[in-house]
Amino acid sequence: MPDDATLVVDFLNTVDIDEDVDLLSNDPEYRSWALARGLPATRRKVARSLRDALRARLVGEAAELPRVPLFVAVDAGRTPHAVVEDVVTAVLAAALALVERGEWARIKLCPNPVCLEAFYDRSKNRSRAWCDMAGCGSTMKARAYRARRRGATSSATTTTANPGLAASVRSTAITPSSGRDRLLP
Repeated sequence: MPDDATLVVDFLNTVDIDEDVDLLSNDPEYRSWALARGLPATRRKVARSLRDALRARLVGEAAELPRVPLFVAVDAGRTPHAVVEDVVTAVLAAALALVERGEWARIKLCPNPVCLEAFYDRSKNRSRAWCDMAGCGSTMKARAYRARRRGATSSATTTTANPGLAASVRSTAITPSSGRDRLLP
């Protein structure tokens, strides 16, 4: 994962829904997080507002980003680069670099409602859905499967006028599996 993506993902994950932890909720935790990344820990409230707005935007919600000036300098090699003053400008510069390279869409939030962890989608076709397939992916697929089974069972039991049709519905429920449809037993 590119360094700028690592910074953005780490920043977005300063809140942990499952553990009820917010590293931007107080100055000591914010300072510790920032110093671990070699960044000055200033403007904590702006940083928190930025994080919350970016997380909202990742799931398609309207959220206003804080207005923060981002200065650009040109070094001796005539290469323009963002001037990083603190966490806020570092994250904005990293996000801008991802947008410029067409990689912002690779930053996603896990759709598991008890997780919501940010991750960088490394898949070739950018189709990764969960932060971790073994944990959240498995849990969410199992929930969807059980919901489909409950739906098939309830619709089959409501068709009492034609018992043969109910048996047919039960035996031909279709579920996605590894990109292909298959019949349930």
